[in-house]
Amino acid sequence: MYLEYDFLDWKEILLRKILFPQIILLFIICSSATGITGSLLAVKNERIMMSEAFRIWEDLGDSVWNGWTDYEISVLLIDDNFEYLVTRRSKVEGFTNLGFDLMLRRNVFVRKLTIFPDMDLQIAVSLPIMIGNEEIIVVAISTADTLKRQPAHWIMTVIHEMFHVFQYYKDKFKKTDSLKIDSDWQLNYPFPYKDDKVVGLLSEMGSLLYKAFEKNNRILLNDIGLKYINLLGQIRGYMDGLPGGRKNYNYMRLLCWKEGVARYTEARMCIAAIGWSGSDAIESLSSRRTKQDNVLFSSQSTKDGYETYQDFYERNYIAQLKRLTDISDINREIFYTIGYGEALLLDLILPEWKNLYFDQDKWLDDLLRKALIQND
Repeated sequence: MYLEYDFLDWKEILLRKILFPQIILLFIICSSATGITGSLLAVKNERIMMSEAFRIWEDLGDSVWNGWTDYEISVLLIDDNFEYLVTRRSKVEGFTNLGFDLMLRRNVFVRKLTIFPDMDLQIAVSLPIMIGNEEIIVVAISTADTLKRQPAHWIMTVIHEMFHVFQYYKDKFKKTDSLKIDSDWQLNYPFPYKDDKVVGLLSEMGSLLYKAFEKNNRILLNDIGLKYINLLGQIRGYMDGLPGGRKNYNYMRLLCWKEGVARYTEARMCIAAIGWSGSDAIESLSSRRTKQDNVLFSSQSTKDGYETYQDFYERNYIAQLKRLTDISDINREIFYTIGYGEALLLDLILPEWKNLYFDQDKWLDDLLRKALIQND
């Protein structure tokens, strides 16, 4: 059973299997008196998946980003009626305490929908929330059914947002501020997506990045890198003459640095999870699939149940890189994949690039130039 971690002693197993359900029931009864009736029993699959996400991050996170797990990360799970804050904090003002969850190894607090009461609940974001007079950054995420994501996808989405929390604590928006970009501008900037020359240059860039992914030859990679840097210069020069001027290039630069590297991190963590023996969460959840799940995820499943981390890596991340060879109808998410490809190229030609990633005057294009000068 997924519930039984290897490190549990008999007392913890007794608490989990016999006493814990009664404790949760007590919390539900007590909470009902205040009008709060939520419990993690209502989102039991997400409880398993969230535990998996926390354990993958704790066990594997520092192998991808040194120091990532030094920062405490809390998750706000959102369903149709409630927000569940899963955190190591012992007190959270404005929430009802559901107690310590042995599976999550964290405290759980609940309140009625507050942050997104009137919005579409397909939420996957890192954002600040106020706890009393203190602002903390949390991962806010809707249930897997709401997002229509299988367990591996939902878990890796949490990992993606965990990296955004790491970015915040390491950078505090200093690099973003240096470009004079606010959050609304990031989402709604009128980038020239329909400009034929911009699309053509991005397509050439994407093809080179996919070629770099396929070829692991030092001479070829340097040649690919030089051609790529040349294309970056071309697209920057051309977009400088369009409405928005240099903001066009800075917008692309920011999204590649922020979202592209988050996508890269998500993919690297997925690869690490393939060989990770931490739990059998996906197998456990596959055994509990309902007929509704079979319909909802029919195009993303294996004959044995939900797709594994290996299945998801091939269907999602490899497929994204292949799509770089045929860029046509584009939106802001193209820079998630281009940034992902740039990070993979940096892995190959500048292995120490992550040590420079948070430097205030360094963006991915700067690091690529540094690598090519260094390898010349």
